[in-house]
Amino acid sequence: MALTVAIIGAGRWGQAHIRTLSSLKREGLVKQLLVCDTDLEKLIDLGPEVDATYATWREMVMHNSVDLVAIVTPPQSHCQLSIDLMNEGIDGLVEKPLGFSESQAAAVIAASQSTGRSLSVGFLLRFHSGIIKAKSMVASGAIGSSDAGIYVGQSSQIIVRNSRAEFNVAGIEIENSTYADVYDNVATNNTGGILVFDLPNLPVQGGQATRVFNNEIYENNTENFAPEGNIVGNVPPGTGLLILANDNIEVFENDFRDNKSVNIMVYSFALGGRTIKDSEYDPYPEQIYIHDNNYDGGGTVPGHAALKAWHAISGLNSPNIVWGGLVKPGGDDENIICLGEASNESFMDLKGGLDPNDISYDITPHKCTLPRLQSISFDFPRDD
Repeated sequence: MALTVAIIGAGRWGQAHIRTLSSLKREGLVKQLLVCDTDLEKLIDLGPEVDATYATWREMVMHNSVDLVAIVTPPQSHCQLSIDLMNEGIDGLVEKPLGFSESQAAAVIAASQSTGRSLSVGFLLRFHSGIIKAKSMVASGAIGSSDAGIYVGQSSQIIVRNSRAEFNVAGIEIENSTYADVYDNVATNNTGGILVFDLPNLPVQGGQATRVFNNEIYENNTENFAPEGNIVGNVPPGTGLLILANDNIEVFENDFRDNKSVNIMVYSFALGGRTIKDSEYDPYPEQIYIHDNNYDGGGTVPGHAALKAWHAISGLNSPNIVWGGLVKPGGDDENIICLGEASNESFMDLKGGLDPNDISYDITPHKCTLPRLQSISFDFPRDD
């Protein structure tokens, strides 16, 4: 059934309502379209679909049988207009906010209940497909971001500090970026605590020179709830720190605890047979220096496909540090992963992950050091 619809307010947002309702009238869903505004100049040239204009809403209601009204006026008028129109027996929509106080909102709700009229508030994003999806995810128990809680991408000279990232797929993600310091943060209850990625097919590539230090990275065991096709959808739950295809990374003085899949994993984008069509992209991590971190628990439920296959045979927990083992063609594995000359951390080289029986726990080739990376600092101009 086509309706008679009235719009109160023909300002900027009122014009948006007029355009939408004019379109619905052309489709036969609106029988009559009425507009009123106290500023008569705003009522000029509203389009052929507007049947009549008025200076006051009372005049408009007096001369027409209005089915539905849209209140698109300055916010201070929303409360009283909503009450008055419901008292006239008209259902409607009011733009945000419903009122300027809790008591005003309560008065509007009381008017709706006493008159039996319906009033909707213009929270249009509630009907957006992405918001609907987010609502369903929250209802299922997921309460963070389906991507990264804290994200920096294709940037340089970065500091991420003094933050808490919780209940996301990726707690903190540094993607295709250079010269970053990530420190004094807490990453917990995510799928993956901290991700340092370099990905193909992006305008900026060559991620490098990130320091990850003095962070608490623990119990990142939330099931992955990323949308299908999202790159972080490949992160296994239980991942502490994941370094993918980055160079010159330093990881030190962090506390890793009870990340069920693995505390630290470093690997190439090509691990697992991924096809790379970007000829400019370097998928191999190099110059990764991991030293002086603390580890407690973790690795009880290996999640990466190569780790799962190894775990099925060995029955062992993941070592604290796992390297995928792929090396750039023509290169060698010298100084790709350095763990410090005195390191005795548990370690595993998956040797490309093709054969779960062909792995190495030998830390000796990785008892090396690399040059320490420079800290990142900003010099902001200030008034003296």
